[in-house]
Amino acid sequence: MKSKYKFILLSLGLGIATTASVALAKGWFIPKTESTEELPDANSEWQKIAERYQQFKEGLYIKGTIRLFDSKHPGIQKEQNEMVLLSKGTHFFYSIGGNKTFSDGNRLLQIDPINQIVVLSKVDSAAASQQQQKLLPHMLNSFSDAGTTNTFNANGTVEGNSKERKLTIQNDMMPDIKKYSFSYAPANYLIKEAEIEWWKGNPAMGKSNEETWITKILYTHPPFPGLDIQAMISSILIETGGKTTLTGEVKDYELKVLY
Repeated sequence: MKSKYKFILLSLGLGIATTASVALAKGWFIPKTESTEELPDANSEWQKIAERYQQFKEGLYIKGTIRLFDSKHPGIQKEQNEMVLLSKGTHFFYSIGGNKTFSDGNRLLQIDPINQIVVLSKVDSAAASQQQQKLLPHMLNSFSDAGTTNTFNANGTVEGNSKERKLTIQNDMMPDIKKYSFSYAPANYLIKEAEIEWWKGNPAMGKSNEETWITKILYTHPPFPGLDIQAMISSILIETGGKTTLTGEVKDYELKVLY
């Protein structure tokens, strides 16, 4: 069960930014506020968040704590994992709960310590770009004005004030997820916290109850320490004479080369 949680948390962490960006790009969110203060709509707020993350030209460093709860017992933590993201251009390193992913823009290297497997695959420039978009909202060129047809019945709600705000999203395009939200300060538009509530079981088979899991993520943005992805990969792989072998702490893992 623990490995399943980690897989789901990793998938959410990688995929949620892209889905929210696409929905906003299409203008699917219906802006709603309940505050007496007039607030921007969801599309414009997400665009400001995306613009802020694109300002990290010299590299981005994000650390996070991911906690899992059962909605039936919200005060009891089921699991906790730490995540780290280092990103610069098409190079990135991502880790969560021991699982690690490296990319130099040409290769994707993934380490699964639970199953003791290392997977090495090739990626083209388009695939590398898509992988980056999954990690962070880098889709500014596809943003359109708000107010277009609400084709997929997605709702975006902005709450808060001039100091703290929360963007909450309910999206029928992601049936596994009941809702998710991002908390941030308008002073810098960096995401401070995310909360994802997702259905237990398989929503495609129909929800037999209203039970959900709740994932809470706290983010920090330390100064970028640099990223030498080639050195990181070289500490894991030895490539000589057309042969690839593992070294270091993963030397006894199974290696799968997918090219």
